[in-house]
Amino acid sequence: MSTDTGTPVHAMAPVVKLAWLRLSQPEVFAQAKRFVSIKEYVWHSWFGTWEVDFAMASATYLLDVTTRTWYEPALAYAGIRSTALSTLVPVNFARPASDLPFAHALPLADGALCVIGGSDGVLASLAAGATDGRVMVLTLGTSLALRTGHTEPSTDIESRSFCYILDDHRFILGSPSNSGGVVLDWLYRNVLSEDGEGFAERFPTLCAEAGSVEVDGLYCIPYITGERAPIWDETSSAAFVGLKVYHRQPHLMRAAIEGVLFNAYWIAQQLMKQRGKPDRLLVSGKLFQQSWVLAWIANLFELPLATQADMDGATYGAAMLAARRAGLALAAPPLQPLSTKVDAEAAEKIHRRYRQWRELVRKRS
Repeated sequence: MSTDTGTPVHAMAPVVKLAWLRLSQPEVFAQAKRFVSIKEYVWHSWFGTWEVDFAMASATYLLDVTTRTWYEPALAYAGIRSTALSTLVPVNFARPASDLPFAHALPLADGALCVIGGSDGVLASLAAGATDGRVMVLTLGTSLALRTGHTEPSTDIESRSFCYILDDHRFILGSPSNSGGVVLDWLYRNVLSEDGEGFAERFPTLCAEAGSVEVDGLYCIPYITGERAPIWDETSSAAFVGLKVYHRQPHLMRAAIEGVLFNAYWIAQQLMKQRGKPDRLLVSGKLFQQSWVLAWIANLFELPLATQADMDGATYGAAMLAARRAGLALAAPPLQPLSTKVDAEAAEKIHRRYRQWRELVRKRS
């Protein structure tokens, strides 16, 4: 990882894909005049200019997050020149909406603007108010991510956390994991049911039942699709360790949920080592509708928990940027504290399990 780009090197990184394309399909690569994201393609179709915001560019491994210019060593690795990339602009950059090719069909006010905005994770962090290090966000969907904020670029070679630009004085730090809801979905559809039948009805019930069982020596290493943070090994695999004849479906689901959240805590520890402990943890995802999961994760993280109104954080963050560009004030939705308290005895028990889980992961590495 380069501390200049703020992006971990991984097979998913655009710079790696460009290098692969150059080596494996040189004829296709040679024909390409420009390398852009779908967002840049749409923006160009609207305004006829190739432009990309700093937040989007931050995730390519092609941008120097300190100088805010295209990073020459990465360009050389990919085999491209900066002229094949879009012009870099801030997230509040705007063009007149009257320049849209379909402007005549829209009810536009005089002076209306189109603001270029940012990337989904950066905008969601803005909407969550996680821009100054006081709030850490744990988002659990198909995959999983933890994010927080800082007022200057911050990278860490050991943890390979990302650092994306929000604006002139704010940066979003975090790490992504493959091991989110996909682990639980796979377990239900391929192990605990016949062809995933009854998912909508049975899956939430099974998650609730998982909260009422003790898993003792049963652990789940959740790397069913390889892993990014914290181990950065796309060849890693999943496992259940400690299976006994008396274990049933709720035990397997409980172990899988714990494995996913243990992995999230490992990532959080790395971020906290880098930037310090936040004041609270903001959780987002359907799994956190389970009361036992909230109590369990409060004891694991030993932090107050909060949530926000159900919304698309990235969309709301984009609206916040657009409002500010228009001279309006659109505040982030307020955090809603959750009535969870840390139980010292339960926390110690969970941390003992976490240390054993970490040891099992180490032995498989």
